[in-house]
Amino acid sequence: MIPLPLLLQALVGLVAGAALGLIHFELLRQNAGHIVAGRLGAGLFTRALRFAVLIAGLVGLAWVGSAALLSAGVGILVGRAAVLRRSGA
Repeated sequence: MIPLPLLLQALVGLVAGAALGLIHFELLRQNAGHIVAGRLGAGLFTRALRFAVLIAGLVGLAWVGSAALLSAGVGILVGRAAVLRRSGA
């Protein structure tokens, strides 16, 4: 665990979680587009990439601390809302 004050852990987690959420849900949007267009190989690749990025980010945040990991969950939801707002859904 990286020794950081609790508030700084939460701030790092929120910012990193928002970035992870943006990446994750943008890749989900692209994944759906690939599958609908019949490009199954590209769809499977973006699905694997989406989960690999999310898992790597969350594991990295777990090393920072529990506050970072918990606030990353909120950040991911913020990123989700941003992608949904941008796509007009």
